[in-house]
Amino acid sequence: MRAFALSPSRRRAVAATLMLAACLLPARCASIPPPIRLDANAGARELLVGDWAGEYVTDEVDPRQGTIAFRLRERDDFAHGEVRMRPNGSREPYARVQRSMPAADKTPPPLTEWLTIRVVRGHDRSFSGELDSYWDPDRQCRARTTFRGTETDGVITGTFETIYDAPWARTEGRWWIKRR
Repeated sequence: MRAFALSPSRRRAVAATLMLAACLLPARCASIPPPIRLDANAGARELLVGDWAGEYVTDEVDPRQGTIAFRLRERDDFAHGEVRMRPNGSREPYARVQRSMPAADKTPPPLTEWLTIRVVRGHDRSFSGELDSYWDPDRQCRARTTFRGTETDGVITGTFETIYDAPWARTEGRWWIKRR
């Protein structure tokens, strides 16, 4: 049986296609939110299974708003979730702080994206967690958000607190998610 052989021009075409696929694959994978560490007892974990969507709003005079998405599959050991946080009146979301960015750097990262939830802790019907730190373009500094919530009748409602590096101390707000 004769081995399958490609002509030199076909080999170059196949190589070019594979190189293009290799370049595009990381960009496509980057759009998938990273896994969220889930630290929950059996009751909380069972309650979180499914696709959830909701919103948040700050308690400021000029409130900011955004959307929340969260997903946990029954057999997965991790969840996925994102928060789309936008400055009031803007179409651009806040940006995640790049780990390599020095704390004193006042320049925002070049890319904007959905913010990821880093960890969710749960015990029965009570939940808490935090987002990855992000760049706040209005305040021109890093921000870190923590949240707490409780499930009642298929809706998780709660509060959050955002602490800024400087010069503003913090903001608070409310959030909710409901299973889709």
